[in-house]
Amino acid sequence: MKFKKICGILSVVTALLLMDLTKFPLVSAENDTVYFSQFDRNVNGGEPIRGVDLSSILAVENVGVTFCNEYGRKQDIFRTLSEHGVNYR
Repeated sequence: MKFKKICGILSVVTALLLMDLTKFPLVSAENDTVYFSQFDRNVNGGEPIRGVDLSSILAVENVGVTFCNEYGRKQDIFRTLSEHGVNYR
């Protein structure tokens, strides 16, 4: 049961982290809406950088946390993130 609960929580957190934030507007102090539509081709081939901070992954795994894919099957976190668009770490 604990395993399923951790997988469920991590699935939700992963989904939130992997949302395509380029589709959401950024609002400045003047309430002007800014959308990203063009990216510098010199950075990541022009693709938006979708990254995550994995600095604590070893500590998390060392205490026994395992990661699951969207089907609840145990899977390497790096593979799961890559399959969902993370292209920078």
